[in-house]
Amino acid sequence: YASCTAPFAPATLAVGTHTLRVRATNVAGSDPTPAVRTFTVDNIAPTIVVTSPTAPIVLTVGSTPPTVGLNCADATTAVVSCAMTTPITTATVGTRVAYARAVDQAGNTTSVSIRYRVTA
Repeated sequence: YASCTAPFAPATLAVGTHTLRVRATNVAGSDPTPAVRTFTVDNIAPTIVVTSPTAPIVLTVGSTPPTVGLNCADATTAVVSCAMTTPITTATVGTRVAYARAVDQAGNTTSVSIRYRVTA
């Protein structure tokens, strides 16, 4: 324990888990119930790996779009959302882009683009 003033503003903390312990002292110098809080600093976005289909993706107009396999991970906190934000569609011929997005518990986000081509 060290003396501090309120409000307490710590130096920049590294990514990871930290524990803050606070105690108040009385005339006798003791605190029978010091406060302990554990928290995680996370400023790193999750990662997304497209596992299927593999590039190059070429589809036929009107065909059933493939199911996109996504592997989302985060090194610090859990991933709370990992999904396609725009679907793959085969309604018209052309080169298209679909997107997937992941969000972790800290609110960090990342997205990836999936390029594909629809032919006649």
